[in-house]
Amino acid sequence: MINIEVSGNNVYLTEIKLNIFGKKIIKNLQKFDLKETTWLERLKNEEVVLTIPDNKVYLHRFDVPLDVTDRAVKTTLLNKVNELIPVSVDDLIFDYKRVYSQTFVFIAILISDIISYLEILSRVKLKLIAAIPSSLTAFEVIKETVGEKDIIIYVNSNKECSTITFFDKYGPITTLTQLIRTEEIINGINQAIVFFGEKYKKPVNKIIVNDEDGVIDLAQIIKSTNLPVSKITDYIQRQMLKKKIVLDKEMDAEPNFINIFCLTSYLDKNNELNLFKRDNRSIIINQLNSNKNSLKEKKPEAEGISVANKKNSLLIIFLAMIIFGIIVLGYSRINQGSSKKQIKKIADQKPLTPITLPTSEPDKSKITIQIQNGSGKAGVAKELVDYMKSKGYEQDIATGNADSYDYEKTIVKSRKETAVYQDIIIDDIKNEYQASKSADFLTDGDNYDIVIIIGKE
Repeated sequence: MINIEVSGNNVYLTEIKLNIFGKKIIKNLQKFDLKETTWLERLKNEEVVLTIPDNKVYLHRFDVPLDVTDRAVKTTLLNKVNELIPVSVDDLIFDYKRVYSQTFVFIAILISDIISYLEILSRVKLKLIAAIPSSLTAFEVIKETVGEKDIIIYVNSNKECSTITFFDKYGPITTLTQLIRTEEIINGINQAIVFFGEKYKKPVNKIIVNDEDGVIDLAQIIKSTNLPVSKITDYIQRQMLKKKIVLDKEMDAEPNFINIFCLTSYLDKNNELNLFKRDNRSIIINQLNSNKNSLKEKKPEAEGISVANKKNSLLIIFLAMIIFGIIVLGYSRINQGSSKKQIKKIADQKPLTPITLPTSEPDKSKITIQIQNGSGKAGVAKELVDYMKSKGYEQDIATGNADSYDYEKTIVKSRKETAVYQDIIIDDIKNEYQASKSADFLTDGDNYDIVIIIGKE
C-alpha cells in the first residue's frame, strides 16, 4: 500500500508492507518534484491512501442540539456548513463522525478537486481506497500527548507556504483554509491565536511545527508568542516504536514520515474519517463519467459525413495537391536566381520588436469595501477612505467601528472568492499602513467583499 502526499512543489511517496510477524515495514520513502512525471511511472496497480493538503479541505467541528436524532444529524451538519463556507454543499463530498457527546467533526472537499486527483492516479492504474486530510494524520502522531485543557496550533510548512490547524484532546477543531506565505508565518500564527481566542473563547497554549524544508525559526516563534514550540519529529520516533513500525534502512525521523501514520491509521481502522468512503465513490464516479460524456459531445460532427462526401473530399484534396505541386515547382525555378539576394535582404533587416501583451488586473471598482476603526483613534477610517480614493478606489467605501479597539495591527479580511484583492489592497496602502492578511475568510453573514480593520500601529 502506498501513501501519496502533494505539498507545495513536492510529491512524497511512502510504501508500507506487513511482514509475517505483523510488523509494519516502510519499504520506500521518496520525494519528487511535482513537475516531473517519473514518480507516476514507477507506480502501477497499487492501492493508494491519499493525504489531502489542508488548504483543500473544509474541516469544522459542530455541536448538535440534544433533541436532534441520529437520523437528522447529517441534515443539521450540512445546514451549519452551508452558513460557513463560500460554496454549495452540492459541490462537496464529505464525511463526519461523533468525537464526544453531541459534538461532531466534519470534513469536506470539492468534488472537482478529488476528481482531479483521481484522474491522475487512474492514468497509471492506481486504485484510490482512502483520502484523508493532512491534519488528521498529524493528530494520530500527537494525540496521546494532548492534555485535557490543551489547545494546540499545528503549523504545516514547506518553503513556500503554510497551513494552520487547531487541535484539542478530541482532534482537529478547525483548519484555516487560507494559505499563509511561510516567510510571514510568525505574523500568521499571532493572527491565528487572536482569531481562536475571539471565536472560541479559549487560549492557545502550545505550538507544534511540521517544517518539511527546515526554513522556520522556532526561536523567533517562541519569542513572538511566548508559547512552548516543538517539532512534529519529536513525536514521530516514539509513535513509530509504539506502533511497531520499522524501516528498511537506519534513518532519522523526518517531517514527511508523518505520512506513515496516514497509512497505519487506515490499516488499524483508528481513523474512521475518509473522503473516499464507499458512499462518496458512487458520487465521484458518476461525476467523472458525466465529464467524459460532455467531452465526447463536444467533438466535431465531421464523423457524420457520408461515405460519398468523404470520397468527394478526398478527390478534391488530391487534385489540389497536384496543382499546388506544379505551382511550387514553377515558382522555385523562377525564384532560383534571386534566392541569394532574398536571403541577404532578409538578413539585413532589423529584428522585429517583440509585442508585450497587456496583463489584466482585477477591477478594484467591482468590490464592496468597509473600513473599521480597531485602534480607537478618531478619524482614521475617514483618512484611509480618502487615501484609497487617491489609489483608484472610486466606489463608495463604508466605515464603522471594529468589535473592539484592541487591534494592534491593521488586517485585511476577504471572502474566499475575493482573496486576490487582499495583496492588491495591502500593496496600495503600504505607505500608510503595514497591513497583513487575515487568517480567516468573511462569511455570507458579512455585507462586504473586503473589510479592513485599522490597528494601532
